[in-house]
Amino acid sequence: MLRTVVLSGVAAFVIAADWLRFEEPRSGGGRPFALAVLAIAATLLRPWWLRLAGAATSVFFALCLALSVSPLDVGDAGPRFARGFLDFYDFRLPVDPQEHVRMHEVILVAIFGFTFAVALAVAARRALPAVIAFLIGAGWPATLLAGGNEIGRGVVILAVALAVLAGLTQRPSRLALGASAVVVVGAFALSSSPAVAKNAFLGWQHWDFYNRPQKPVSVRYVWDANYAGVRFPKHETTVLSIRAPSTPAYWRATVLERFNGTRWLEHVWSETPTETRLLTPEGALDPRNWVQQDVTVRALEDDHLIGASIPVAHNVSEPVLADGQGVARVLDGLQRDQQYTIWSYSARPTPAQLVRVPAVYPAALTRPGRELELARRASDPVRTAFCGRPRRGKSGPFPAAAFPKRAPSRRARLARSKCADPAE
Repeated sequence: MLRTVVLSGVAAFVIAADWLRFEEPRSGGGRPFALAVLAIAATLLRPWWLRLAGAATSVFFALCLALSVSPLDVGDAGPRFARGFLDFYDFRLPVDPQEHVRMHEVILVAIFGFTFAVALAVAARRALPAVIAFLIGAGWPATLLAGGNEIGRGVVILAVALAVLAGLTQRPSRLALGASAVVVVGAFALSSSPAVAKNAFLGWQHWDFYNRPQKPVSVRYVWDANYAGVRFPKHETTVLSIRAPSTPAYWRATVLERFNGTRWLEHVWSETPTETRLLTPEGALDPRNWVQQDVTVRALEDDHLIGASIPVAHNVSEPVLADGQGVARVLDGLQRDQQYTIWSYSARPTPAQLVRVPAVYPAALTRPGRELELARRASDPVRTAFCGRPRRGKSGPFPAAAFPKRAPSRRARLARSKCADPAE
């Protein structure tokens, strides 16, 4: 029994460590540890019929614990696991376990399942099945996410596999232990040599278990504000997969600047290099202030590059046309599984900073056809603010100290009199 606990425990630790690499930040060790204990404990029961009953009970409660379902709703475990499993083909690793709960649950199920398989084989003193189950359980996640000390991780997996093999041998000899040490050292040396590197035979890391790709969805009704006859489908469709910081942002495709009397339409005006330089915030000129987003197109039928507001740069393999105002379009349209990187700048001024901003606007924004164009006979923004300022007091949006107490000058009285008749 002690041998089963020790060998299964060491194997469970390595398996859990490799699977939890898929998460960033790492989740707590409470549930993975409980699931490993649950998997090993069921294999310690004797005789075989009691072990069988314990295994069934262990699997039942492990599914409830890993997939966060009550024992009365264990039938929901299958759809939850399937959704989380398919999410591994939609999101790049590592993932945040707080945002991708289903994927976190699949990781917990994998930790329990492989630990349980290793523990069963170890309890039955089946060396070969135990080693195979461990190599799959620890080696599979190690190959899905590159990075870190890959050589060291491979050596640990090999060492534990040899330890399991030696521990299940009736009389492990010194020769076997010495040979195991030589194999570990040789594997470490060979893995660092480029001469043994080659492409995978099957490339199973890229297998996709979707039955069929989702039909591309168009969201062009948003660009021209056409909401007549919108039919919402029964099933959700993932149109984009975006890896970005968790800070909330508005996803921006284009600008709606033209109003035809009933709805807003897409209207992008071209900027001159001088206008672009004048309208670009100072903070956007420093790449250290940019927010990077890695976008994968899943099922979007459109040609706009989607990015957080306000896009300032992009890296796309296909030809791209910059329309202006941060709007860019792929000439041939977005394609399924296409990937691109986009960088954005998002200013976050405080209310106090906004109050100190003067009502002075660049000519590039106030000329005809631009965002702040003034219609004929309309009031100037600065003049309107002067004529329609609120009364001094607590009820207004500005503090009383912001308004002068002395009598207005002759120029101020003249301007106030003109406010009464816009025709003057």
